[in-house]
Amino acid sequence: EIESNPDITGAVLDTLTFLMAMYERQYVVPFAGSKKGQAAWGDYGNFYRELIHAIKSGTKNYAIFAHQETKLNETSMAMDTAVPIKGAVGKIGVEADFTTILSTKQIPVSKLEGIENDLLTITDEEQEDGVKYVFCTRINKDFTGEKMRSAMGLWNRNELFIDNDLALVFDRLKKYYGN
Repeated sequence: EIESNPDITGAVLDTLTFLMAMYERQYVVPFAGSKKGQAAWGDYGNFYRELIHAIKSGTKNYAIFAHQETKLNETSMAMDTAVPIKGAVGKIGVEADFTTILSTKQIPVSKLEGIENDLLTITDEEQEDGVKYVFCTRINKDFTGEKMRSAMGLWNRNELFIDNDLALVFDRLKKYYGN
């Protein structure tokens, strides 16, 4: 429906985590412990793959939000962050399906002082509140173990933090990849 409507330019799925949990509650849990339950887990994986295929083959702008879970990796003694989706989908990691992954952060405005780029604006309200929600565009020493990534050269080095504004992200993606 989204793809066939010329008045719609895109959609946001908020959140993949809740969508898959709802699918599990409605279509997998009722058959737990049965042969139909095993088939339901296969359907769960197929639902995810078909959804992602429809989005990736689409012509509109799509953003998929997901909650993260951070756990201690006892082998490396480092914190690892992933989207907690169950089944085979979760073992591979939903992050594997995407080329651009940003993380939303709440950053003290004082930490953003001195960072200058065209995609970061601190409003008077944010200055007064002392915090700003931003997209973080890459891993650095403060955000190791997370799954942020994008094409080389998509973001400039000084664009570690940008406004939490999807229009800015889509504009940059269009500029980088072309329409």
